[in-house]
Order: sequence, then C-alpha cells, then structure tokens
Amino acid sequence: MNKSIFVEKPNLPKFNVSELIVSGRYKFVIDELKRLGISIIESDMLSEICGVEKYHTDISIIHLCNDNLLVAKNNTVLADKLSFLGYNVSLSKKIIFGKYPSCTALNAVILGDKMICRESFIDDKLIEYCKKNSIKIISVKQGYARCSTAVVAENAVITSDNGIYKACIENSIDVLKIESGYIEIEDYNYGFIGGSCGKLSDDILAFCGDVKVHKNYDDIKAFALNYGINLISLSNKRLFDIGGFIPTKQEWVY
Repeated sequence: MNKSIFVEKPNLPKFNVSELIVSGRYKFVIDELKRLGISIIESDMLSEICGVEKYHTDISIIHLCNDNLLVAKNNTVLADKLSFLGYNVSLSKKIIFGKYPSCTALNAVILGDKMICRESFIDDKLIEYCKKNSIKIISVKQGYARCSTAVVAENAVITSDNGIYKACIENSIDVLKIESGYIEIEDYNYGFIGGSCGKLSDDILAFCGDVKVHKNYDDIKAFALNYGINLISLSNKRLFDIGGFIPTKQEWVY
C-alpha cells in the first residue's frame, strides 16, 4: 500500500514524488509530470518582479523541511493555496520585487546542513531558520544560487557558476562544473541548470527538455551515475529553465 508523506529534506526525495510545486506557465512540463502520476501545485506569478523570473517557483518559495515552506509575503495567492492543502506556510519578511538581485531573497539551495546563497540579499526569516537549525550559510556572489545549482545528492551538485563551484570545493561539496549555455530561457541569452531540473525520487533527476543535447551531457550522466542517479528528459525539446520545481510529497510503501 502507498501512502503520501512529506519530503523531509529539501530537493532530496527518498521515494517517488507524488506532489510538487511548479510554475503554471510551462504546460509541456506539467503535462509530462502529470503523466507520471504526480499531483501538481501551480505556483502563482509575482507581478512586482521584472522579467520572466516573476513566473519562476524558485523566486517566490523555498522548501525548508517536511511540510514547512517559506513563501514570498506578496504571493498571498500561493501562500493561501498551500495552507489550504495542509502545508505549514511562513511568509518572508521581505517583499520580493524588482530586478536582480533584489528579487533573490528566497533563491537559495539547501543541502543538508549547508545553504548556498548570496547572503546579503537573503530574507531574514531564512537566515533565522539556518541559525536555529545549525545550517551553515555559504555565501556566494551569484544571487540566483538555486537557479544555478542542480542538486544530485545531499553532498553533490552541478553548476556552471565559477563562484558556486569554488565555494563547493572549499566546503567539501562534490561539484561538477559545466559550461554556460545550452539551456533556453525567455528574455535572456541562456538559462541555468538548476532551473531546468529536479529530483523525482532518490535515484531520478528529471530535466525540462532533452538533457542529451547539452554539450556536457556525458559528464553530467557520469557524475550522476556515480551517486546512483539516472537522468530522464521530460520532453524532446531543448533544455529549458522554468525556475525548477519543488518536490514536497512522496510515496511511502508500507
């Protein structure tokens, strides 16, 4: 028998994901995720943000642990929706608005007892959460830290960002450095790998588009396989940065 339980650690489901949060703008991804039997919670845009980032999930929300979510205080539609669905929702102290880097207050990547972010722009509530839970803050220049980082395992990531790459090396996080580009996004020359993928189980990393067309595909595949992770493509399109997706519930077989 299957039972849905909350994903305990951000970005790291242990079992098959049964529910996740993703931008409602990208129907080609939503349709494929639904075909895989996953329930979808569509995140709502933040009209106060300039550019396509207003639609991106990793701009307006971050998963802390279990049922705990931190949502932009000006995204009340999403906050109310998640509260109604049984999640424990906290609102950010800051209003998420404007252009980069002002819009990056929640754009951080939590890896077990570490968090990578541009600390000077991160929301106070998130800083407080890290201090309370003994999570080490690794500060980098890249404000789009979550967008720029694909989580493979609790201590393994992929990025094209030099600053994140160096910070990972310095903090004993296994990291694969790939070339910039080869990922599409609206309004910009190229997107980021973290915004183009997410984990659907302990051993599956899913990409929004065909990961095989990325120039560094062989390296990405080998790095993932080193952690027992298989790659799947959610379409035959070119890789696309949709602002990632957040796995929040998973199936537990008992």
